[in-house]
Amino acid sequence: MDLRFDLGLSFGGAMDEPEYVNAVSNILAAAKKNNDKPVLTFAAGPAACESYYKMGFRILMVGSDSMSLSAHSRQLLQSSHEMMRRVDKEAAAAPK
Repeated sequence: MDLRFDLGLSFGGAMDEPEYVNAVSNILAAAKKNNDKPVLTFAAGPAACESYYKMGFRILMVGSDSMSLSAHSRQLLQSSHEMMRRVDKEAAAAPK
């Protein structure tokens, strides 16, 4: 995220903004120019992972604990809302 902040980009963006991709490409080019030093980058999902791999990155961070926690929490919340709607619908349809 430090690179994103240095570029004036917000936290949690799509990671595909042209200025970000250009900066990351420049870093990779510099690493290759200097004896192919290993460079790690963050890929926010499968499409970004594929894109960065095709660019030449071989060390990719493909998620984070906060992303996983957020996705799981979103799934739990959604399934809870679906359950509540189902139960309310069943209760409304039940004979009184």
